[in-house]
Amino acid sequence: MAFITKKEEGLFLALFNRDGYVLNFNDSTFNAFTASSIGEALKQKYGMSKGKSLAAYLNDATDANRTKILVDLFHHYEDEMEYEFNKDYEDVTWWGNSSRYDEKYAKLYQKCKEVVDRLEGSTVVITQTAEELKMKFSSEYLSRQIDLMVKMQVSDPTNAIGMAKELIESCCKTILDEKGIAYTKNDDVPQLADKTMDALNLLPANVQPTDRVLTQ
Repeated sequence: MAFITKKEEGLFLALFNRDGYVLNFNDSTFNAFTASSIGEALKQKYGMSKGKSLAAYLNDATDANRTKILVDLFHHYEDEMEYEFNKDYEDVTWWGNSSRYDEKYAKLYQKCKEVVDRLEGSTVVITQTAEELKMKFSSEYLSRQIDLMVKMQVSDPTNAIGMAKELIESCCKTILDEKGIAYTKNDDVPQLADKTMDALNLLPANVQPTDRVLTQ
């Protein structure tokens, strides 16, 4: 599981913190945003400025929750403040005498974007595998489990691991049911996996020296 390091966290704080403020949030919108992201209204919880409340939370939080709030704030910045990091941005609502582009923040944005791209890129294989499983197992339950597991990779990795275990169990039972092979409620995941692999002739004992590997 990939997380934002403490060193990288400093880049995000430099991008987000604005002399006690955080991006374009006021007190109420910051509380609403953080409550939606990580389940806690940070300004209300810590009773300090938005910037200090965010910093205090990052010191207390798990790696997963630290990463979750920082990535969510980054995407908010991308969506709401593009004028600051994009030289070509045309802001028809801005009536000032000069552009709001800021080179310092634009450089910080690029460094933070590299971190976020790395984190989100690491989920590509899992996402592709999830889509393949959905095609092979059309069960609504399996599809729902897959979606939840992918979403929880960063926000709640412990539960994501538990859900992955349940997903493997469900896949095995689906295959065994399809092939009419019995199993008991006492069978654990390794036992179910062994029965499934045996049913699919994938156990080492089932593979003969003369078997050919099929390629596409």
